[in-house]
Amino acid sequence: MLQQEISDQLNLLSKLMDIHGENSFKSKAYSSAAFALDKLTIDLKQASISDLAKVKGIGQSVAEKIKGIVETGTFPLLLSYIEKTPPGILEMLQIKGIGPKKIATIWKELEIEDIASLLYACYENRLVLYKGFGEKTQSNIQASIEFYLNSQGKFLYADLEATVQTLQDFFTTQLKDSSYRISPAGSWYRQDTVIEELSFITDMPIETLLGFLKHLSVEIKEKSNNYVLATAGEGLKIRIESVSTNEYISSLFVSSCSESFLNSFKSNYSWQDGLSFNSEQELFEFYKAPYRPPFLREFYKVQTREEELVTTSSIRGIIHSHSQWSDGTHSLEEMAKAAKAQGFEYLVISDHSKSAFYANGLQVERVYAQHEQINELNEKLAPFKIFKSIECDILTDGSLDYDKNVLEEFDLVIASIHSNLKMNEEKATDRLLKAIENPYTNILGHMTGRLLLGRAGYPIQHEKIIDACAKNRVVIELNAHPRRLDIDWTWIPYALDKGVTLSINPDAHSIEGFKDIQYGVKAGRKGHLTISKNLSSYSLLQMEQFIEHQHKKRD
Repeated sequence: MLQQEISDQLNLLSKLMDIHGENSFKSKAYSSAAFALDKLTIDLKQASISDLAKVKGIGQSVAEKIKGIVETGTFPLLLSYIEKTPPGILEMLQIKGIGPKKIATIWKELEIEDIASLLYACYENRLVLYKGFGEKTQSNIQASIEFYLNSQGKFLYADLEATVQTLQDFFTTQLKDSSYRISPAGSWYRQDTVIEELSFITDMPIETLLGFLKHLSVEIKEKSNNYVLATAGEGLKIRIESVSTNEYISSLFVSSCSESFLNSFKSNYSWQDGLSFNSEQELFEFYKAPYRPPFLREFYKVQTREEELVTTSSIRGIIHSHSQWSDGTHSLEEMAKAAKAQGFEYLVISDHSKSAFYANGLQVERVYAQHEQINELNEKLAPFKIFKSIECDILTDGSLDYDKNVLEEFDLVIASIHSNLKMNEEKATDRLLKAIENPYTNILGHMTGRLLLGRAGYPIQHEKIIDACAKNRVVIELNAHPRRLDIDWTWIPYALDKGVTLSINPDAHSIEGFKDIQYGVKAGRKGHLTISKNLSSYSLLQMEQFIEHQHKKRD
């Protein structure tokens, strides 16, 4: 965490120096150091200045500043730039598509110092008057700002786990000698990927609740006889609703349902208000309805037995991972040994292809060199197996960035878009369709390119893409990184109806990245993804058979 924080500070300093028109060589020195720091595996607290100075991309001067941050917790040079930069200009750095040079123009020439004014300038078509701001750029900036503003006050499920656990532990301790209950509810309870408000249901009186909240770092915003609204951390809203003991289970159930699910349930089972239950299972039994856990209270008509759904323990192999051959943190051997030690049967190593020069993508000669190492490791680690794969860039015209002579050397090809993301729906859809129709494409990676709460992703015609994957026997990745979770879980039932196999893949760039599988599993379960339709749940033998079957497409 310390390493990432310092890297972020160095990156920010580099950008601020560019905004203020400082010597570009100086600003680049800090961005280069940040990049080098991201790859560093040594303990910064133990490392000396000379140790850091020896790292390529850091140097003596920056090493001294890094060590100063480690020892003091402050970065005076960065603070000096922050102090002379308007807050609104700092916020602009959060907007996709606006780099430091454009921000400098916006500030110095347009005399705009906040995002709201910049958005209004876009509405008035003022940006196109300035060098470097064409109509398309202006439109993209407007869209990015609107997306950013709409995303404020929203949090990833993964980012709130620690907070929820802290709150639950606190109330468990406080209520250990009490009959009162409190439980997470709402969107958290049903495991939504993005949370706007953290909800709880309790049967304790409001005054009792307020007494407990005094011991937490929260600010009370609203209160009434039946609820409290508080904020914590970076604007996180926490709503706690107080209900009677008799209403507790019914209220918990109602809060956990999507609107369509709840309406269908009430209509089909003649809902009665005011009934008391000891558990949600008892509620379902009373209405003679099959039990649905909270995460399955989205689609009423879609029904799957819970025991058939994918679980974390059902994942047999790591598919889609990166090593030091491209932009990963760990060596291929380290990744493989870690996967084996964690009980996985295989590792699908899928480093970046040659077009991804920014990620040290593999030129052809490096592909063959990696394959030699894989062969050696497979002999060493058997029966564990490393499969030869690549995350192959889908080029602008929909082609893959190796010719077939290279592609046929891989066990599996994951085709993904990483560049030229600003496409309309027709262009994006056609680009993906061409890649899907390529007989060497086995898995479609993160199909929309979205980054939750950061980038909306390119628009696509989901039905066309899914139908094409079904026709061409292409697996659709459920990218498990909590900022992607792409394909969106709401499209999983449609994909399953079409007979498409999905694959929960961590897109791991480090050993720690394997843990992201859990978030992909949660999203998959919401979409009714079963073990049998998840590729990464295949055993080693099943995976070998799958690959053999896939290669027949190449004939």
